[in-house]
Amino acid sequence: SNQQFQDKRKIVKDEFQKELSESESFEMTAKMQGRLDEISKMLKGTDPQDIWNMDETALFWKLASSRTYKMDGKEGKNSKWSKDQLTIIVTVSVDGDTFDPQVLGKSACPRVLKGIEIDKTYGVVHDHSRKGWQNQHIFTHYIKNFNRFAERKRKHYYLLVDNASSHVKGAKTLDPDGSQDTKFEYKSVAIIFLPPNCTNTVQPCDVGIIRSFKCHYRKAALSSLFKALERHIQQGKSGKFLLRDTLDMKLAMEFVQNSAKLDRNMIR
Repeated sequence: SNQQFQDKRKIVKDEFQKELSESESFEMTAKMQGRLDEISKMLKGTDPQDIWNMDETALFWKLASSRTYKMDGKEGKNSKWSKDQLTIIVTVSVDGDTFDPQVLGKSACPRVLKGIEIDKTYGVVHDHSRKGWQNQHIFTHYIKNFNRFAERKRKHYYLLVDNASSHVKGAKTLDPDGSQDTKFEYKSVAIIFLPPNCTNTVQPCDVGIIRSFKCHYRKAALSSLFKALERHIQQGKSGKFLLRDTLDMKLAMEFVQNSAKLDRNMIR
């Protein structure tokens, strides 16, 4: 029957994909290990406080929970998730030191933050791009800021990053003679690229630090939601109650600042 044919086709397809992924995984594992061994030799004898890792993540700053909250006796209805996004870039050292997080949005100065010195007020490096993502220009600007941070401490830092195209293009702009197979040099910073497809297993920021940051942020956002919900009930208001109506960019930046501080304390 047609159903038997479809089932058999699915089994064959799944087995083929399994064999393909296993062979690719074995090949990539060998390549990754070779590159990691090279990095290990390169950093041998280096003080742990001079080895850093940088990674970015998307923060849907109005999205507090995947579950719906409703009043007793009221019918619960699904609502669309907010897609308002910030890109958060975190940088930590092996020794537990941290560099101010970089926050990327779509606007140079959001309306609610007009007149506020964002960097000084919230302890972040604020930047923007058309889509709110990191690009070559923003990465080079970040490296220059990180270099000034290293020079103030009279240090030479090794920065481990992934193979995002913006990182590669930015590194080549700063050091045309550098290579992904070795490193790129910019004054007091050496940029070292991790092997591809391994960030989930070897990159410290990906393994737990970003997750911890997002947990702190989510906790703060939910706390804000429940306080606003209590006020909503006490004032006897009716109608929909949505998180995106209670959380603005100013409050989000405060949560980012506090989450970074909590994350910093956890790392140390």
